[in-house]
Amino acid sequence: MKMLERPLEFGPVIFPPGEQRYLPPVPKAPIFDPAKKEQERYATKRLIEIRGPELVHTKLIHRQYGLRAKLGGFLHHCHFESIRKSVNPRLDDKAFAIWRVDPPWLPRTKVPQGMKLGGGKRSIHHYVTPVRAGRIIVELGGHVTVDQALRMLCNAANVLPMPAEMVSQADLIEEEEREKFIAKNNLNRFTWEYVMKWNMQNCYRWLSPYDYVWKGKYR
Repeated sequence: MKMLERPLEFGPVIFPPGEQRYLPPVPKAPIFDPAKKEQERYATKRLIEIRGPELVHTKLIHRQYGLRAKLGGFLHHCHFESIRKSVNPRLDDKAFAIWRVDPPWLPRTKVPQGMKLGGGKRSIHHYVTPVRAGRIIVELGGHVTVDQALRMLCNAANVLPMPAEMVSQADLIEEEEREKFIAKNNLNRFTWEYVMKWNMQNCYRWLSPYDYVWKGKYR
């Protein structure tokens, strides 16, 4: 008697609208409309864009798998292409992947090699996308197992400029329940709020304003 393997059963899968199943190419620079008098503009480094936690794009829309940034950083166009070339060849007709970050929009200048310093601000060289900690970068779904998603997303995480990890919907639910359990059953009174409120060990001298906002979790 021949024993056949039991077919894998997937829950209700919500595919994105349209026939787009693969990660589309991302433009290197924003598209400006001359009719609206749009043009390139200089900008500062805006490091505040990568500080602290992400407050909006932290959940999975399709409730399956995603690639999440652990720390903040800037994504260049080459990082988008590396992720696309790592994920798209492994997708089939029953799987899909979508971007959860914006195309590069923050301008960056660069001084040519061998050029003397001075002479004002240089011309715009490229554009980047700022990403905060906890931001979902790519979302993966469809008839995909955990091993397949881990293989695709871990290869994509190795090319990013910041540490990243693969998360599933079960992981996000478990993290949320763990945080609620710790906040409810914590018996240690020496929390960040308590220490900063009473200035223990004269801690206000070495604490930054961001420590009072994010309670030491982010820099």
